[in-house]
Amino acid sequence: MKGVAFSPDGDTLASAGDDGTVRLWEVAARRPIGAPLDAHAGSVNGVAFSDDGKTLAAAGQDGTVRLWDADAGRPLGSPLRGATGFVNAVAFSPNGNILASAGQDGSVWLWDVDARRPLGRPLTGHTDVVDSVAFNADGRTLATAGADRTVRLWDVAARRSLGRPLEAQAGWVSAVAFSPDGRRLASAGEDRAVRLWDPILWSDNWRALEHRVCGAIRRSLTRTEWAQFLPDQPYDATCQG
Repeated sequence: MKGVAFSPDGDTLASAGDDGTVRLWEVAARRPIGAPLDAHAGSVNGVAFSDDGKTLAAAGQDGTVRLWDADAGRPLGSPLRGATGFVNAVAFSPNGNILASAGQDGSVWLWDVDARRPLGRPLTGHTDVVDSVAFNADGRTLATAGADRTVRLWDVAARRSLGRPLEAQAGWVSAVAFSPDGRRLASAGEDRAVRLWDPILWSDNWRALEHRVCGAIRRSLTRTEWAQFLPDQPYDATCQG
C-alpha cells in the first residue's frame, strides 16, 4: 500500500496500492465501500480528498492524476497528464479549486480542478523526484519536498518560489506538512529526523518579518544573512536604533 487519506468528515478512508486500484472504506464498520476503483495502469502512489469530500484525486505510476466522484465511485473526465514519469503526490487547496501534483521529473503542476487543465507552466526548481506536496491553511502557499534534500515554498497565485530552498534533511525528504494554524511547517525524511520551520521567513509581510527578527536577535541582519533569507530584496538595516 502506497498511500491513505481520510475524508474530511472522517467517515471514509481511501487507500492506494501496487495493484493499481483505489479502495474506499467505511471507517466505523471497517468494511469496503463498493468495488475497487481501477485507477491506474501501475501502482497508485498517493490519494487526497478535496475539503468538501466530494472529489478524490489519485496519483499514479503511469504518469497521470485521476479525479473521482467520491460518492458515486466514477471517474471525473479524462486523466490529467503533465509530468514526465510517475506522479508521487497530490494535494487539494483548501477551497478545492486547485490541485497540486508532483513526481519523478521534479516539476510541480497546479491544476484547475473544475476545468481539469493546468494553471500555466509547471513550477520548476527541484533537481530530483518530488515526494510530497502540501498547501497551507489559506491556500496561498504550497510546500514541496523531495529527493534533492530540500523543501521549497511557492506563492500559489503568482506561481513563483518564495525565497531560497530549505536544506531540510541529510537525505531524501519524503514528507512535508503545515500545522493547522499555518504557523509551523514540518519536514521529515530518510535521515529519520523531523524538522520544524517558521513560515514567517517566507512571508511578503516585511513589517511582520522585521518585527520577528528584531525581537529574536535584537540587531539588524548582516548583509550575508540578508542575502540568505531575503535574496530578492535590497539590503536594509532592519532594527533601527
